[in-house]
Amino acid sequence: MNTENIPEVMSLLNQMSEIEQSLKNTYGVIRSRKMLGDIGEWYATILFGLELAEDLSQKGYDCVCPKTSKTFQVKTDRKGEGHGASVWMPEFNGTDRPFDELLIFWLSENYKIKHCFRIPVEDLNENKFSKMKSTGKLNLTSNRLIENGYSVAKDSIAVDGCPNEIIKTLFQQ
Repeated sequence: MNTENIPEVMSLLNQMSEIEQSLKNTYGVIRSRKMLGDIGEWYATILFGLELAEDLSQKGYDCVCPKTSKTFQVKTDRKGEGHGASVWMPEFNGTDRPFDELLIFWLSENYKIKHCFRIPVEDLNENKFSKMKSTGKLNLTSNRLIENGYSVAKDSIAVDGCPNEIIKTLFQQ
């Protein structure tokens, strides 16, 4: 164990804490202990005009569209290309579903959006994606989502009151 760099590491951890507190207390981006998920939910509000669920432990969904009342589950990760996100999908019928659409954000190391995917819940139940036998979760890889046409292009996003120049800054070039 190298103890020579402890002061520098502690200084960086302090800076990280200050940034996290600012994102939480000043800007409202971080709302829980799940910082990465909170960042994805923030992106969903900016890009799609959604509102965050009021209850942090809301069962089944994270955001709501104020115009349509559709509910959205948001998943966020910083894994590399080809890696997947797993999503728990209970069996449900048309009236008892946990959310209407799934949004997935894959972020770069600097938290910019590498990929954004939007998937209607009906498509998740049509066995287009494989379930992991051990957990029953769906395994959603970026390659499979792109192949199936679920990728959202930054040029196709238009949010009232948010200029395209701002939207483009959220995406990795």
